[in-house]
Parts: sequence; C-alpha cells; structure tokens
Amino acid sequence: MLGWSRTVWDTDIGLNVTWSETERSNSSYDARSSSAYQDQQVIYNDELVRLGELDVVSDNFARPLVANLTLSREVLPRFRVSLTGRYRDAYDNLEDTGRQEGRFVQECPGCESTLQGVPVYGAVERPSTVLFDAKLAYSHRLGFRQWLDFELILDNVFDQRTHTATATRPYESGIGAWALVRYRYGEEGR
Repeated sequence: MLGWSRTVWDTDIGLNVTWSETERSNSSYDARSSSAYQDQQVIYNDELVRLGELDVVSDNFARPLVANLTLSREVLPRFRVSLTGRYRDAYDNLEDTGRQEGRFVQECPGCESTLQGVPVYGAVERPSTVLFDAKLAYSHRLGFRQWLDFELILDNVFDQRTHTATATRPYESGIGAWALVRYRYGEEGR
C-alpha cells in the first residue's frame, strides 16, 4: 500500500493505492462441510467439485489495483465537504456463469448417482471502474463541550455501473445514501 496526504490551500488531499495478489492452497479437498450450500456440487474447469472447495480457489482472485483520491475542505465554519474518487482495475472473479451441464452426481458416499443439471463456475472478467462518493458534515455546538454532528454520505454519486448484470447477478448497488446524527460530549469541536 502506498499513501500520501497533504493540506494545500485549506484543502486536505489524500491518495492511497493498493495492489494485491493472493494465493491459497489446501492439502485436502475431501473434507465435507456441515453446510448443504457448501456441499453443493458444481462444475469448475470441467470437473465436479463441491462449492466449499471453490472458496479456497476463489481467494486466488484478487482486485489487483485500487486507488482512492479524497479532497476535503471546510467550506463554512464547522461545515465540511469531502469528495472521493475510487478506481478499481479490471480483475477476474470466480462465480456462477449462469450455465448448467448435465452430470451424474452422487449426493453422499454409497448413494446412487443421478443425472442432474449442475451449475458451471468459472472466471468472469470484471471491468475497471471509477466511482465517486461525497460526504457533507456539519457540527453544531450545543453548549460547553457538547456537539451535535450531522453527516450525509453519498456512495456512487453518479450511479455508475460496476458490472454487467447476469442471470446469477441481476442486481448491483447504485447510489447509496446514509444520514448520521451523533451527539458528542466532552470533546472539543472539529
């Protein structure tokens, strides 16, 4: 991770960049979980595997490059505006492709195999994205060492798409808004 911050002309500027690469392995894929969901059989690389086994493989898919730039400034006394731009580089994600293949599946040791439609999992490329967030914050003094803070937090201000909808992922979050009211006692103002 690389980070940098400065104050320039009464504006706080912060930049951080992270790059990650992960790899995880497991000596045994034969253990069964206590979860029916994790024990569900799926196809990955043309092999029948349990969904729980893909948790180990999916950790090898990382978001390699992420950068955040934040500008924050007090525009009026006790009223601060912050803007953040977030860049995420393209990456591969391991997920259900929405396809199924017919396979003979044995649900438990000693059970008879039956022909079933089995979900196919694979690497799906997620494109790079740039999203913008905003925060408006105001602190109101109530009395000696007492403050009431109001914050409005807006995620994905321009309602940018982060992926293409598929049968297995038909929804994505758009604009998100959070309102916060906080009472503080015993602190000096911000």
